Amino acid sequence: MKKLDLSGMVLAPEAYTEILKAAINRGRRVSFKSVKNRDMLFRYKLVAKKRIDTVTSYITRRLKRIYITTPFINDLHPFYKELIKVTICLDEFKISLALIKRSVEIILKISEEQKNKINKAQSVEEIRRYEKQFIARTSSVLKKLDKYLKSLRKYQIALSKLPDIDPYIDTIVVAGPPNVGKSSFIRYVSRAKPEVREYPFTTKNLVLGHIEKGDKKIQIIDTPGLLDRPISKRNRIELRAIFALKYLARVIVFILDPSETCGYPITYQINVLKEISASFKEVPMIVVLNKIDVADEEKISYVKNLLEKLRLGNVIEVNEISVKEGINVHETLEKAIRMIGARLMLTR
Repeated sequence: MKKLDLSGMVLAPEAYTEILKAAINRGRRVSFKSVKNRDMLFRYKLVAKKRIDTVTSYITRRLKRIYITTPFINDLHPFYKELIKVTICLDEFKISLALIKRSVEIILKISEEQKNKINKAQSVEEIRRYEKQFIARTSSVLKKLDKYLKSLRKYQIALSKLPDIDPYIDTIVVAGPPNVGKSSFIRYVSRAKPEVREYPFTTKNLVLGHIEKGDKKIQIIDTPGLLDRPISKRNRIELRAIFALKYLARVIVFILDPSETCGYPITYQINVLKEISASFKEVPMIVVLNKIDVADEEKISYVKNLLEKLRLGNVIEVNEISVKEGINVHETLEKAIRMIGARLMLTR
């Protein structure tokens, strides 16, 4: 299973004419000066075939580079497979690639057929006709391929916007309802600088940060806001968070806002926690009560009592922090890192 690598991906053109015009221009550069032979008819044949070879080579090379450099989804880590499924229409993506590959085969066949006709031609007029037929037939193939080239380009661009996450690096996933302070937490403890806004669903994508602990690198990921609905009813943004939790998380830091300034009541926030805990029982969790600088003691105690009564099996600790004031933030991170180490020892 591979990490998603798009560094060498060649984008499909915006239109088939981009490839066809460039190929024809290259073919026109083939002149009689490049062919030395006294037999005029033979010279015409050589030039025509060389033009066909030039056009064929350029078109097939361009098309091959597109499908060869585009990631083969089946080879990818399950995290990226699932992420791609909610990012693009996988069936259309695969069909587009298959048809591009098939078009290369068809154009190569057309090239051979037209060159064979030229070999048997008895006049210059015939040679010119067969050369024009080659261009017409090749143009027809590319024209039919045009919508698939455009479709693939759209999906390639969508893939290029996916977060650069290494599924093989130990990962802390930060989860919780919107506006509880997830992005602020990651910005505080890592090199990530996500945009933070004071309204729900501001995090429209997975935000990635890195933490270096000696010679060890740890990823920390901020997921989009999670709603307490069945997974089958979640939108694509929410599904990305689910896949991050499912395939990446060594530890989940789940953030609650006892002050309720996030805009969601505690009962709602607890419901989200319960669903995540039930769905990912095998992943240890630290529950974090953020914004203790603005939450009163009564609300904090109320939330802690609720958590004690729930007795969620994978909740290892409950911490009180204030990202804004820098209270207990790094201590929470250190606990999460230690949990990763303990879990790795248990799985060996």
